[in-house]
Amino acid sequence: MGLIRIQPSRTNLAALEIIEFPPEASTTFRVGAPLQRDSGGGNPSQVEEHAGGATVTGILGFAQNACTAGTPDFTSVIQVARANAQTDFIGQVISVATVQTIAGDGTYLGNEYGLLKVSSEWYVDADDETNVHVMVMKELPEINCVLFRVISTAIGG
Repeated sequence: MGLIRIQPSRTNLAALEIIEFPPEASTTFRVGAPLQRDSGGGNPSQVEEHAGGATVTGILGFAQNACTAGTPDFTSVIQVARANAQTDFIGQVISVATVQTIAGDGTYLGNEYGLLKVSSEWYVDADDETNVHVMVMKELPEINCVLFRVISTAIGG
């Protein structure tokens, strides 16, 4: 199975909230990127890609459309699937730069991990249990993914 970009799950659609923001003027990201309010330009009404790694706060949600040099695809705004305590997202797990096979044996279930960008794509980082952003809620071996939620300390508004 190929790449599956981070996206909202259909498990709890009642909790799904799509919000719209203009992008920061120079930002570029793909669908599924974690987003935050503009930090460098000082315009909190705009969004930009989250840094991931040791930046463990401020995740607004995940991009539902891509953006190139401040120009969103298909529309004038970025649609963001908002991170909250009830919304599950689907994503792949990576370890040592390799997408992991999800066996469904509980290896990742209930654990908190960071998010990692590799070659412009975002993954749940099984190697980072220190700079955590998400908690795995369910393993989905049939599509080689996990359901996860952004943990409360990483959510930004």
